[in-house]
Amino acid sequence: MASSPGTNFSSGPIRSATQFPAPISIAASFSRRLFRDVAAAVSTEARALNNQRQSGLSFFTPNINLFRDPRWGRGQETPGEDPFLSAEFALEVVRALQGGDDERYIKVIANCKHFNAYDMEDS
Repeated sequence: MASSPGTNFSSGPIRSATQFPAPISIAASFSRRLFRDVAAAVSTEARALNNQRQSGLSFFTPNINLFRDPRWGRGQETPGEDPFLSAEFALEVVRALQGGDDERYIKVIANCKHFNAYDMEDS
């Protein structure tokens, strides 16, 4: 059976992580550089947590659903409703999360949420 440790701040030397604005706020900047910088900082902290055995390396992010129905209530998790902006956001975030100084290694594993199991257009 597979196991995922999640992130644990209750034990170990690392007691907190940097908090960033919600993805919809970051995407609203329309700054690819900001998308990359935030994701790179997240993956650096995630790798540090993994090195201390406080976290795994597989992260279910970014959420790439297009936010088209406010009744869903989880729009802050997405980059918004624009397909082009959402694609650019996802591209930059995944590259920065997985990338590092040494191309032989992936910093963390980015897993785009709902990519293959969510179809708003046919529902």
